[in-house]
Amino acid sequence: MKKHFILFVLVCSLVLVGCPRPIHETTKHYEYQEGQNGSTVAPPAPLAPSPTEPGWVNEKIQVTGQGAVNPKFAHNPPQQKLMAKRAAIMDARRNLLERVLGLRLDSQTTVKDMVAESDLINAETSGFLKESYEIGEHFDGGIYTVNMELKLYSVYMTMKTQKIYYK
Repeated sequence: MKKHFILFVLVCSLVLVGCPRPIHETTKHYEYQEGQNGSTVAPPAPLAPSPTEPGWVNEKIQVTGQGAVNPKFAHNPPQQKLMAKRAAIMDARRNLLERVLGLRLDSQTTVKDMVAESDLINAETSGFLKESYEIGEHFDGGIYTVNMELKLYSVYMTMKTQKIYYK
């Protein structure tokens, strides 16, 4: 029994030693303050990109995503609307990802007797998006449309911190 306890303590200590700990974390909190004449003072603006950063850093990408109502899976109108909105948001995020990272296409064509029998094209994109946000939405009863935007500065900062280099 004592051997099991010692073994358990040893394994737990090895697991805890292997756990990563952040070296240094900083979080900045800004609060709106009331000025002398009753006006509010906004928090400081983020720093402007330096001249060594690429020109596209200050640009934004805007995309539209759409999701259709499917009564087969949702039986009441509020649920249909929420599911269509979720589909539209996911479609817009996929469009953002395709614009930022590109799209991988695989194709396969089968030819028999000099005639194409089948033509198969697969599209794939995979990645990570941070700080995308909605700038507008519309629901017409059957299709939910969402407009989203992504600031390329956040993409650049992610690339910089992850050491993903561009040309």
